Amino acid sequence: MDSSMVTLAGISIYIAYSAAAFREALCLLEEKALLDQVDIRFGWSLALGWISFITELLTGVTFLAAARELSLRRRQDQDI
Repeated sequence: MDSSMVTLAGISIYIAYSAAAFREALCLLEEKALLDQVDIRFGWSLALGWISFITELLTGVTFLAAARELSLRRRQDQDI
């Protein structure tokens, strides 16, 4: 679960950094027509980041469920 939070933080930083870089470019170029010239797309990197986050989250949930199942089985074995 921790790795999924790291991935989510990375995605958030990536988006925030991209927005800050675009604002800085606007200030440096001082052109209003920059929006017409620049095409901002996060593309595959953002999609893969989200896929990574979801799969890491599902893996963490699966490991927690497996640990709980093993714990319940041990209790049942001790009771017998």
